[in-house]
Amino acid sequence: VDEKEKQLNIISSILNRFRACCSYLHSDIESEIEVQDIIWIMLRSNFPKVAREETLRKFGLKSYRPDFGLPDMKVLIEVKFINEKTNPKEIQE
Repeated sequence: VDEKEKQLNIISSILNRFRACCSYLHSDIESEIEVQDIIWIMLRSNFPKVAREETLRKFGLKSYRPDFGLPDMKVLIEVKFINEKTNPKEIQE
């Protein structure tokens, strides 16, 4: 296993603990920005150079701006908040 794969496994492991982290909240998550805030804390505790979408440059032809980036690893992370009103086709787009 090379270094890049180890780092990706660490990211995956961190993100897989999202639900467990949320179990300590005192209220329900109601928006994507709340999800992003939690994930930023989770990532930032392990990767000091994690960047939020405001600081990342645009990516792609459609002005796509990912929610998080780990520039040293060349990794982009997109977060979606899903509830009963969510249209899965819109997320896929």
